[in-house]
Amino acid sequence: MSLSRSNNAIVAGVAGGIAKAANLDPTWIRVAFVVLTVFSAGTALVVYALLWVILPKEGQSGTLAQDGIEKAKRWAADRKNTDGGI
Repeated sequence: MSLSRSNNAIVAGVAGGIAKAANLDPTWIRVAFVVLTVFSAGTALVVYALLWVILPKEGQSGTLAQDGIEKAKRWAADRKNTDGGI
């Protein structure tokens, strides 16, 4: 079982990815996230956001977090290679 964000997404594909991995209807996972968000004072929303960042998109190997880190490294290298960064 490989967990990834689904291409069949309404927001970020997290619920679709969980549903695919668990062989369930994505609607049930989406409803569960909404109910848990209400009853957990928003904690489920934080979990959803974390999964959005750390799960790769279906068919890809990189995550949003890895992409962001690579962009930051390239930006820092470009700044270092310019005229003193000013």
